Amino acid sequence: MSNKFTEQNIIELFCHYFSTTGKGILLGVGDDATILSLKYLYSIVTTDTLNEGIHFDLGYFDFFSLGQKAMNVNLSDIAAMGAKPYGFWCNLSFPSGITPSDVCLLAQGMKSASEPYHLKILGGDTCLSKQISITLTVLGVSDKKPFHLTSAKEGDLIYITNTLGENSAGFDILSKHPDLYYYRHRNHTVQARKKYLQPLIQRHLSCQNRISLALLLHKFQVHALTDISDGLLRELSLMVKPPLGAEIKVESIPISNNMLRYCKEYHADPYFFALAGGEDYELLFTVSENENHEMMKKSLTKKGNSITCIGTINRSGKISYSRDIKYSAYLAEF
Repeated sequence: MSNKFTEQNIIELFCHYFSTTGKGILLGVGDDATILSLKYLYSIVTTDTLNEGIHFDLGYFDFFSLGQKAMNVNLSDIAAMGAKPYGFWCNLSFPSGITPSDVCLLAQGMKSASEPYHLKILGGDTCLSKQISITLTVLGVSDKKPFHLTSAKEGDLIYITNTLGENSAGFDILSKHPDLYYYRHRNHTVQARKKYLQPLIQRHLSCQNRISLALLLHKFQVHALTDISDGLLRELSLMVKPPLGAEIKVESIPISNNMLRYCKEYHADPYFFALAGGEDYELLFTVSENENHEMMKKSLTKKGNSITCIGTINRSGKISYSRDIKYSAYLAEF
């Protein structure tokens, strides 16, 4: 940060986009710590860090998309608990060359991702560093018991939301095929040279969260829930532990037409992206076999989302797949 652009400037900028007051905030931004008195049965806290060169590349990330991604990866964890986001703390590390315009776009991206939930900013910190680092800590609230990752029961059906693999396919395009996109110089946003590739690229740049859908799951007999951040194979291995096992119908996993077209044209494996790619931020959940599954599907797909049953929970003590899965080397990298 330059001498002309101070920590106080950044605080004032974020306070312009996010409310600092609200019911339950006794003391917030401007003091040494935050004091809250929230009348909810459960408080859910999550935190996530994005580091330049590891989690994002400014070669193709603009600051607005970066703000969206930083917020959405945290909101996705709140969705995984079936909670509603309340507020957040924001810790930012910037190099000296950062500009007010950059920080403004970052804040706007965060605001865009959290718009439906009216998040309050509860505090944070800034410091000078060689590269950009963004750490958000998000507070969620709920009067209903939060969902757990490891609460699946024998006989449960396993569901996922929407389609998988598009985020990692977008990263594949950006990192391996620079000839397939260009930059709009006005705002440094990435534009695909082929129209069908743009949704894949955008899924990587901004991500999304499924909070509104997750909140609806409280109406049904959902036992286990998580968000798919590290790839479906990895999340299943965390959700299903012996003596429980699972049988997965790989052919049932929904894959978008855009990703199928990309994989066919550029000789990639769509199931690798869908099963092991990561950063989908869709929901993976199990539902009692006694639930009215048709009614549940109708209720959850009213607003453009879809859910797909991909398997069942059993007592085999292992996860079996309907086709040969050769991604053990990839999983070993986690």
